[in-house]
Amino acid sequence: MAMMRYAEALRAALREEMQRDPSVWLMGEDIAVYGGVFKVSRDLLEEFGPERVRDTPISEQTLTAMAVTAAMAGTRPVLEIMYADFLPLSVDALMNQASIYNYIWSGQVTMPFVLRTQGGGGAGAGAQHSKSLDALVAHIPGIKVVAPA
Repeated sequence: MAMMRYAEALRAALREEMQRDPSVWLMGEDIAVYGGVFKVSRDLLEEFGPERVRDTPISEQTLTAMAVTAAMAGTRPVLEIMYADFLPLSVDALMNQASIYNYIWSGQVTMPFVLRTQGGGGAGAGAQHSKSLDALVAHIPGIKVVAPA
């Protein structure tokens, strides 16, 4: 197994899934042209085009609701929220949409989407960009949290 940094491993996984499944697409702040704050999506715009790698405005609640809706429509969005500190802005869409629609429709509706973010200290980003809110999201029913070891 090749040794690589987290950002490189994430980029490789995103690329692999986008090559495998044309319904997978990326959305987030500065992820297309700029390649993301930690360059996770660098070069993916050139490879997959603007229909599958989309820059968005700063509006975490709206973006999360868009990801839920796009997933319900049959696509597989991967939403990047720039920093975990902004996850509380997405909680309404996570708690009142993503986590319950499957139950409301007796399992007949699935919403396969990924909300990806980064957090914690060490990047020199300051107190407003350093939180780790994994536990907050992990306690929302129906939501799975995955983190590297």
